[in-house]
Amino acid sequence: IENFFLIISIILIVLLTFLISLTYPPNTPDGLSYHMPRVMQWIQNKNVNFYPTSDTRQLYLGPFSGFVIMHFMFLVNSDFLSNLVQWFAMVFCIMNVSLITKKLGGNLNTQLISALFCATIPMGILQSTGTQTDYVVSLWILSIVFFLISYLIDNKKKNVLGFAISLSLAILTKQTAYFFALPFCIWLFIYILKSKPKHFKYLFFIPLIILIINFGHYTRTYKTFGNPISSDNLGVKSEIINLQSISSNIVRNISLNMSVPNAKINETTRNLVKKFHSFFKIDPNDKRTTIRKYYIYFSLKETLASNTLHFLILILCVTLFLLKKNFYQKKISYYFISLLAGFILFSALLKWQPYGNRLLLPIFVLSSPLVGLILSKFKNKFF
Repeated sequence: IENFFLIISIILIVLLTFLISLTYPPNTPDGLSYHMPRVMQWIQNKNVNFYPTSDTRQLYLGPFSGFVIMHFMFLVNSDFLSNLVQWFAMVFCIMNVSLITKKLGGNLNTQLISALFCATIPMGILQSTGTQTDYVVSLWILSIVFFLISYLIDNKKKNVLGFAISLSLAILTKQTAYFFALPFCIWLFIYILKSKPKHFKYLFFIPLIILIINFGHYTRTYKTFGNPISSDNLGVKSEIINLQSISSNIVRNISLNMSVPNAKINETTRNLVKKFHSFFKIDPNDKRTTIRKYYIYFSLKETLASNTLHFLILILCVTLFLLKKNFYQKKISYYFISLLAGFILFSALLKWQPYGNRLLLPIFVLSSPLVGLILSKFKNKFF
């Protein structure tokens, strides 16, 4: 009965978001300002070369999702299917989360718990019906993890190839892939170095495939901005990196997932964050680490929504994981460390922004297998 309830819940979410994706045209600020305009420019120009524009995000941001949207537009001669790129990414993420959970030792119930956690992420539901790119990059990063875990189990070189292709497509989709994928790359590197030194030669395929798949976009970006990755004309890179700036961004990024539909509680959260900064003599509005003044509030918009319940469940799972010895398993421990390292890298290198929670979607998607594995082992008659 429990498994049936979980399956029906997932199916309902998938069907409802599918209907919304088809019913409503792309209408988010990001979709209207650079995701869709650049697709129309490519079609009009009959190439994907850079062009004059007042919004350079149309140029240097990863184009993979736009390429797929463009092909959908060729198929139906309209933007009718454009939202389905993110929707398909959500569906494949739910499936991938289930597969990773199984490879980490989970049973059917554990797989479904993980899948439901992924399917119900509020930011994920909102993004699955639009043309933003965070769910697509989440899919490729999740694929990186799938191939990594598969390689740890069977040591087959095809999994290193799958890892390399997934990493290349993640980079081609969005630059945030560098932060979230790097710890898993280090994990693979250390494992091969220690356990499979004969496979070390396979690692050379990874940068080669990245270069082949991203060469066109790297070249266009470098010629225009003098940098193959980005122009940073929006000033999103943190201008100082030290213990204070990193701790400030970590606390403020966490607070993005603490808002609730209650103004007083949100004000209390904001005050606690400000007291933390005051105690350590940090300016919460330092322009070197902040885009716009620090402020959080409850919102249902695609760029501002909070994953509060999921964050609290994640904190519970991390606590149980650290306290219970029977939860420890090498792969799960390294997975958790890689996930945490990705979040710290994100907080260290990018300025805090009030709409930064959409960029953190991969963290919640990647945490889904861990949540399922830990919750399924938690035996309590009241829970």
